[in-house]
Amino acid sequence: MNAKYYRVLYHPVSEGVCFSASIGAEKGKDGAQILYLSAGREGADGELCPASAKAEHLHLLILADLKPLTIKRAEDICKTAIVDTVLLPQRKECAALPEALLQKSDLYEVDRKFETCLAGFTVKVFAVGLEEARVLLLYLGSKGVQPQTEECVMNVKLCQPELPCRLTVDAANLNCEMRCLLCSDYTQCKKHNRRDETYFVDGHLLLTAAKLSESMPELKDYLAEEWKRVRFIGLPQDIDDAQLGELSGIGTPGHQRYYIGCADTAAAVVKAVECEEPFGTFISAGSKAGLCVSGCYAKR
Repeated sequence: MNAKYYRVLYHPVSEGVCFSASIGAEKGKDGAQILYLSAGREGADGELCPASAKAEHLHLLILADLKPLTIKRAEDICKTAIVDTVLLPQRKECAALPEALLQKSDLYEVDRKFETCLAGFTVKVFAVGLEEARVLLLYLGSKGVQPQTEECVMNVKLCQPELPCRLTVDAANLNCEMRCLLCSDYTQCKKHNRRDETYFVDGHLLLTAAKLSESMPELKDYLAEEWKRVRFIGLPQDIDDAQLGELSGIGTPGHQRYYIGCADTAAAVVKAVECEEPFGTFISAGSKAGLCVSGCYAKR
């Protein structure tokens, strides 16, 4: 079927966040691969999941922070993969980077905002925090596809080591995609595909900052058009239920929202999502399991 296939993975990692997106090529068009890395605690020594270590070509590599583990993971990837563009928080002069990163032809330090479009997906990066602890937040969502002319199929499932999900979409070999779409239960919201809808609620928002309230007004303003499109929210490890309240109004009423946390996420946050959010689902992603979101956009 001539469609635009996509896969987004919240990878199983022992420390921090590893998030990748692969957008398969439509007929005659190029796809794209994106990887976003963030360490958990300063000085942690967690392992990178095997799937990410196999990346061959990344169009965009994003370092959410400059912690040693994030830099080490990025360095290892850059040693074996072709990387077109590297984004990282703006550094202080004393912050050194390994040669594997510095040799990349397009390395961009984000002071406030960065945005681009890859294979029909919007990528917006927003820098928050003080200079010595600046981090990058990420929004990713489809662009230019509309329910009036296209249909969206979306499958959401846990990915575990015994059934690893492929890192990239291979347009010549769609066995992984077909297994999910034909053999698994999938999330195909009827309201999501109604012709009277004007947009798809398929956005991902990754929040690595510990204090959301300080930057939330500006972030909401920057993502004013995308705020209603968010379906998946990657939560900071240290978030509490008060900070969770800062996300009020995110997404579109009547559409399911997934809040991705970890084993250390406060019980009050999980309760607020599961009990107080009528369309909220909390998912813990860590060293044992991640989350796979896959599907396609096809012409009606």
